[in-house]
Amino acid sequence: MAARSTIFGPSKSFDVSRRVAMLLPIAASVAVQGELARASGEDDVPITYVAQLRARPGKGGALRAVLTERQPLHHGCLYFSTAQDTKDRNVFWTIEVWKDEASHAAALETPAMQSIIARSQPLLAGYESIAAADVLTMAASAKAR
Repeated sequence: MAARSTIFGPSKSFDVSRRVAMLLPIAASVAVQGELARASGEDDVPITYVAQLRARPGKGGALRAVLTERQPLHHGCLYFSTAQDTKDRNVFWTIEVWKDEASHAAALETPAMQSIIARSQPLLAGYESIAAADVLTMAASAKAR
């Protein structure tokens, strides 16, 4: 499998737990639904990015520290979440919802994001973009439970 380039460097495939693997069809379904919405002529559809990051052995704590630093919400970011896998503490998930692709691209160029990317790269064993999809529905609780 050829490595592809991402913001964190070459993307590498790695084994995921059965629980995590169950998310992949869901992500693929969301991506297909998003493409259908886009094909139907909907212009102003927010976009979601789901990614999995794997820390090098022994670097999970350091990567967690970088990924959870308080940062201001970037212009056009509607939702951002970072999670750590409950079974493999070296695996992290990011879920982002952006007003549009241009907002996401602009945020990646900010000094704050460039710093996070630069400090994360040496800690990463792998990065996999799971899905980029148009948002069809979104709900959030006013208070986390």
